[in-house]
Amino acid sequence: NVIDYLNAHLTDDITIDFLAEHFYLSRYHLMHAFKEETGYTIGNYLTTKRLLLARDQIAQGESITTACYACGFHNYSTFSRAYRKHFGCSYFPVSRSALPCLFPPLFSTAVIHLPESVSAVSF
Repeated sequence: NVIDYLNAHLTDDITIDFLAEHFYLSRYHLMHAFKEETGYTIGNYLTTKRLLLARDQIAQGESITTACYACGFHNYSTFSRAYRKHFGCSYFPVSRSALPCLFPPLFSTAVIHLPESVSAVSF
């Protein structure tokens, strides 16, 4: 299952070409089927899961830079922009104990909720 693979290798450098080859699918079929079943592109799914993982690591006391690179991001400014866009705020409060946007109401867990049909689909 593609989702299981992505979750197990979340911090790895993953490309569409590698996934297509690994699952014996064409790039087009892989991307189209994933988007149809999950509502996410593969890239958006990976970014969202990595941001949630980074947020949790920062909340546990990990430095922001360490969390950025440990979660599969290769560029700090890309991470910073994606974090701000996804959570609606920066992770740079005055003090670490006052992190206002680590756990906004809509993102209380590091789980992406997918439609019921996805759990039964294995493409």
